[in-house]
Amino acid sequence: MHYEGHLVVDGDTLRYVAGDGWVDIALNFFIGETDKVRAVGWDDDLKLAEHTDFFLRAKRAGLRVWYEPGMVAEHCPESPPGYAAYRDRGVCFAKRMLRKHGFRCAVGFEGQRLCV
Repeated sequence: MHYEGHLVVDGDTLRYVAGDGWVDIALNFFIGETDKVRAVGWDDDLKLAEHTDFFLRAKRAGLRVWYEPGMVAEHCPESPPGYAAYRDRGVCFAKRMLRKHGFRCAVGFEGQRLCV
């Protein structure tokens, strides 16, 4: 499954397109110049789907993102009781993010579709 690639605006639809090298989004791990990352900032109202919001705004601000498939950060999340229900709220935050940017739908890296 891809979590890195391009954010393509297609009318009122946001499409995630897999890619490497110079990309628009790389989820869960990235290295950036502190002052530039802080200038874009994170939206504290988005507890999930905040990656897409950040990288959309970074792209619009001219920030460049490099994805190197050979660089790996191991992600070993724990799933305590009740965690699945906690994560299920992600759809609400994803819809909030889409509305914030004026999108009606998003099509994910694997073709999954979410509309508001």
